[in-house]
Amino acid sequence: MLSGKIIYLLSADLLAEYSSVLQRRKIRRLHELNDEEIDALLTELVANAIWREPTLAAEAADPGDNHLWALLATQAACTLVTGDRLLVENPPGEHSVMSARAYVDLHLG
Repeated sequence: MLSGKIIYLLSADLLAEYSSVLQRRKIRRLHELNDEEIDALLTELVANAIWREPTLAAEAADPGDNHLWALLATQAACTLVTGDRLLVENPPGEHSVMSARAYVDLHLG
């Protein structure tokens, strides 16, 4: 995403989720970024994204992920790349969902 090799959608809800995950203690130990570096990373993600503000309600297999289904509904023929197996196994009808490994193997590998 940061290299520009992937075109991606972003919304306020997804950005908030990215921020929350990056702030988790366990994740912080892995990436070792300080607050300023996390802010810079998120700013760069926003700068390179196609920004969408979903307005339609959508029902994902996990209600906590409804914002992802709503984001997918804003753009035809897009793919959600996720590590969430429940989402991969229950994609919305008109969009595809795949694991990060499958995406890399298919498009970048």
